[in-house]
Amino acid sequence: MYYLARLEKEEAGIDKLELELSNIYGQFSQNIIINHCGFIHNTISRCQLAQQVTLHREALSEFGNFVNASSNERIGSNKQDIHLPSAYDHPIRKLYNERYNYVTLDEAREEFVKTFTHTLNSNDNNIHLIIAVTGIGKSYQINRLNELLKNECRVLIVSPRHDTINEYSIGYKLPEVPNSLKDIFDISYRLGISPKKALKQSNCSNEQRLFLKIELEDFEKRTNSILNDSPIVHITHARYLLMSQRQLSKWDIIVIDEDIMSTLLSPRKIPIGNIQLVMDKLNSNILEEEEDINRERKKLSDFKSFIFRSSDQFLSSPTDREELIEKLAPIIPNIPNLDAYIRINEPKLRELELELKRKKNLIAKLNRILSSPENEPLKTPNFSNEMIKDIGAEIDESVKKAFEEILNEEEITEDYLHSTLSLFLKSKNYQKFEGFIEFIPKFKFSSQKTIVLTATPLMTAYELLAGDRLVTHRISIPELMATIIQDGSRSLSRNSLKNKYGESFFNDLIDAYIELGYSAISYKDSHPLLSAHFGATTSLRSLAGQNLIIAGTPNVRPETFRVQCAYLGLNYTSVISYTEAIEQRPKEGNNVTFNGYSFPFITLSEDEDITRFQLTIIEAELIQATGRTRPHEHSSTIFLFSNFPILGAKFL
Repeated sequence: MYYLARLEKEEAGIDKLELELSNIYGQFSQNIIINHCGFIHNTISRCQLAQQVTLHREALSEFGNFVNASSNERIGSNKQDIHLPSAYDHPIRKLYNERYNYVTLDEAREEFVKTFTHTLNSNDNNIHLIIAVTGIGKSYQINRLNELLKNECRVLIVSPRHDTINEYSIGYKLPEVPNSLKDIFDISYRLGISPKKALKQSNCSNEQRLFLKIELEDFEKRTNSILNDSPIVHITHARYLLMSQRQLSKWDIIVIDEDIMSTLLSPRKIPIGNIQLVMDKLNSNILEEEEDINRERKKLSDFKSFIFRSSDQFLSSPTDREELIEKLAPIIPNIPNLDAYIRINEPKLRELELELKRKKNLIAKLNRILSSPENEPLKTPNFSNEMIKDIGAEIDESVKKAFEEILNEEEITEDYLHSTLSLFLKSKNYQKFEGFIEFIPKFKFSSQKTIVLTATPLMTAYELLAGDRLVTHRISIPELMATIIQDGSRSLSRNSLKNKYGESFFNDLIDAYIELGYSAISYKDSHPLLSAHFGATTSLRSLAGQNLIIAGTPNVRPETFRVQCAYLGLNYTSVISYTEAIEQRPKEGNNVTFNGYSFPFITLSEDEDITRFQLTIIEAELIQATGRTRPHEHSSTIFLFSNFPILGAKFL
């Protein structure tokens, strides 16, 4: 059996087609029937195999007979004499045919080492963005930091997840909190006090408290030793994004493995019910507190009015004298110095009144959030640290249980509740959507030199958040060892899988390739046998060298995309839904130009910066997915079913 495939750098036409050998179980013949309408996808089952083979055999036999009866010079020069199916108007067009000057993988690795070494030892505080393909050897070079650094300095290495940290043989990872101390740290985090103070407030025996004190001292000693003294320390993306400028100032250089912007711009969620429950608790408590404060204020006011009257007034008023005795009787035995009583209680009462005012202001701000419109990014009100502590103090067991019912998840710790609420209250923007509040925590690059190593940077985000400090280094692209075969005739979007036909086609497609020994990547929970899913492929090494099918176009969700644009200061009001975009552009979508390709695609805004941002997000997901096989190192086959073109692909 034969297949015909057009290289991504070549024009359509029989004289530009690549002719290669395959078999009936091979990549192309396995799922494509050629006809006069273009390509019909037909993921074959065993019962369809005979029909499929017959169709291929007849088509190729007819073509072969004509070629055998023709002179060789006619092939390619007189295409009109060759009776092929009608021309297929491919939706993806390459805008230029210049061959890219690929380098070898060794040359690319050498260039990467030179660039990485230079940036490590440069005398600046820039944000260095080194863009290099997957498999270039980032982890290997990070393990050589001691060799690459010319001067003694402290380096913080930031990795996507805990499992990626374990790949490094250099540096120290912060110890995990022992199980015996987790309750202590929950109290510490919730009340905003030190773990030592939290230990004193814990409900345990003296013997147990002594044991926990010893364990806490040992844990803090090990943690502080690493943070303060270790030359190289590992943390995750999530922890890095939560660290303060003061905490980060302990290091001279920060090296970030993989794109930190993808982690930052993945909105966190909090159920609206969480905020409602906390506000209900605040409201119920505030009524009692207000009554107590008013009662104490009246008592103090009455007391002061008697104390500061003249003796003549007291003597001339028996009623006042009796009232004075009645007021003072309960406190005179305990407070001999009446002036001291006033001096002590006046500030205390004033502090309680300020706290009450703060809580009322807090409730008003929470009310504003709860009453805000749906699907509209808004600025998060300014919450003081004291307000955040007030909320943390309300997260008790009853609220935890209610949260668990809302989320319908595993047991939720107070640490989770407090941290999520705190992050939201410190966020820049938020948006209500389908019972949740989506938000992105505030972030600012620290003042020291930062080096980001990634194949798929969200450039728009770096340009806007790093500003003039951004320096971009692009490592030459090595030649592909793998074969990337892309079918761009359909998007296989999430939405297309909602109908029975789309779902059936998708499942048959995945099943057929898995049966042939392929690994599969697609949407989360879309198929039970996926090896990975979009959004969680970064730094995954288990698929290296394997054949792979990638099914789908990981389009952005308009609601989330709107929040991301608002966070970056882009014109988020121009972002529309897919339904609106299709109505405005009723055909297959407006043709967009991106990475040297022109192709129909539904964009969510007329704003060029936002369109570039949208396309970059999608491209990053697809490149990360194809990179799991290490395509520049291994001769694997990757089938990509998406209408978003990828550089280096051969298009059906």
